[in-house]
Amino acid sequence: MNNVFLNISSYYLMKAEHIVLHPTSEYSHEVIITNMIIPGMEQILAIGKKELMERFSCGDTCFLAKDNGKYLGVLWGHTGDCFVRGVGKRLDLMQNEAYMYGVFTLPEVRKRNIFNTLKNAFFKFYSAKEIVSYYTLVSPQNKIMITSLRKNGFTAKSFLHYIRFLYIGLLYEFNFVYNNRRITLVKREPLDCYII
Repeated sequence: MNNVFLNISSYYLMKAEHIVLHPTSEYSHEVIITNMIIPGMEQILAIGKKELMERFSCGDTCFLAKDNGKYLGVLWGHTGDCFVRGVGKRLDLMQNEAYMYGVFTLPEVRKRNIFNTLKNAFFKFYSAKEIVSYYTLVSPQNKIMITSLRKNGFTAKSFLHYIRFLYIGLLYEFNFVYNNRRITLVKREPLDCYII
């Protein structure tokens, strides 16, 4: 349930330390990896130019799947600390960790291994930069994505449930690893890290 005043969301925080790449797919899609705006990329993005520029200025990397001149999917990568606004969660990432976010594939081309192609490019790119652990947030209802990520070695680290009213939020987190729970009052976004 989301509106201007009230936001309620749930996610699994998933982590992988030993990545298994997806086998080469029967479809061949060009993957463009960029840290700057390229012509036509706005056709696949659900963000404006200002946010796009902010992502690139903070060092985020964009992975775009393209076929016959058309963008089919997108995936974003981030390194360093960040606060994920939609779930009220701060991720304190080590130097050898990366966060995958903003995954989207056009509905008409789903089930054509676009997400797998993008993930493989993401893992190869960050592995070359000595990244060894990966995080992502996935809605519990997104069974297809959860299954796909598990095949790559991801496991659910914690369950997050976030309720925000206006600018105040309440984050419930159940940690599967330590079998404990925590409730955090989120009064404001942090000023010392990137906001996604």
